[in-house]
Amino acid sequence: IRAARSTTVDVTLNGWEMQRGRGKLWQKGMLVNVDSEAAQLNDTLEQQVAQRTRELEESQQRLQAILDGTSDAVFIKDLEGRYRLINKAVERFVGKCQKDVIGQDDRCIFSPIDAKVVMERDRKVLTDGVTVTYEDLVTTPDGVERVFLSTKGPIFDEQGTVTGRFGISRDITSRKRAEQALRENEERFRSIFEHAGTGITILDLEGRFLRANPSYCALVGYSEAELCTLDCKQVVHPEDLVGILAQRDRLYAEEVSFFEVEGRHRHKDGHDVWVHKFVSLLRDETGQPMHLLALVTDVTERRQAHALLEQRVTERTAEVRAREAELTRLVGHFPGVVSRVDRELRYEYVSPQYEEWFGKTPSDILGRTVPEVIGQAAFERAKPAIKQALAGQRLTFENTVSTAT
Repeated sequence: IRAARSTTVDVTLNGWEMQRGRGKLWQKGMLVNVDSEAAQLNDTLEQQVAQRTRELEESQQRLQAILDGTSDAVFIKDLEGRYRLINKAVERFVGKCQKDVIGQDDRCIFSPIDAKVVMERDRKVLTDGVTVTYEDLVTTPDGVERVFLSTKGPIFDEQGTVTGRFGISRDITSRKRAEQALRENEERFRSIFEHAGTGITILDLEGRFLRANPSYCALVGYSEAELCTLDCKQVVHPEDLVGILAQRDRLYAEEVSFFEVEGRHRHKDGHDVWVHKFVSLLRDETGQPMHLLALVTDVTERRQAHALLEQRVTERTAEVRAREAELTRLVGHFPGVVSRVDRELRYEYVSPQYEEWFGKTPSDILGRTVPEVIGQAAFERAKPAIKQALAGQRLTFENTVSTAT
């Protein structure tokens, strides 16, 4: 294509040349009518622009739909910190619709103090020119203090010039609260673990010590570091080990949710310590057994006191039986009958002579009432005296009873 008569060429479109100030176009040395061709070109350009505009609008709609589908707050700001794009999550967090936020900066959303902090961090992103992630603590318009995990970075054009900044913020308030609650629970457990008067141990499922509090260490004479090189078989008395392991197996088989047992632990210096143990499982978040928890109480003094009491009872019983034997021997030579009844007038003891008098062996009489043995008439005559005797008086009286002879 060339220009006719050396005229300056101003425009070249699709192989056409147009001369300044003339309504003609030349192509391959031929003069062409410019009006019809220009109209055709204009229509083509308008169609292309309209098509491109539709494509851009559809692309923007798809992008907005994607952004609105995420629970994270997504936004774009210009160099002055004014919002140019936000998604639905931003609207929910700030309690404002898009038209009230676009064109505004953070001061229209947050308190002056929070807005200042956010805007200063945003300016640093532009100054450093790098993407960063950090936690934002802000109070949203609903009055709730929230923590956001924010990722913010600069936006560059094709020439590498910063034109704005983007941000993606995830509400991690619930997670932070859960973490805080977990820390508080761990601190409470640590305090209980360290200061409890009861011995507390944590073991793996094979019975190896993982943790032991000071009370348990004092009970068995080992330090926590020493215990962590041992397992329960080296601490539990051999004679008690079989029973404890059987109970542990029942716990693993979920036949019981816990078990309690008394047995002996071997102190480091060799003597036995009687203990009461409460053992249960610690499970992970999926419910799978993870560790054994044992609460161990020293019951040596109680066991010694119980043994002493049993010894005294045995000795006292022997004394009583000896006295009863002596009494029985004496009563055997007494010409009359001797008996002892409780407050319900049931016989607790009768002398051998009862069998001669009433024709009934002592075993037939014991547990029966006085009227059943001596008869109702004799009982009615003795009743006033019996009442006085039950009241603590000592007395002598005469009565007539029917005997077997």
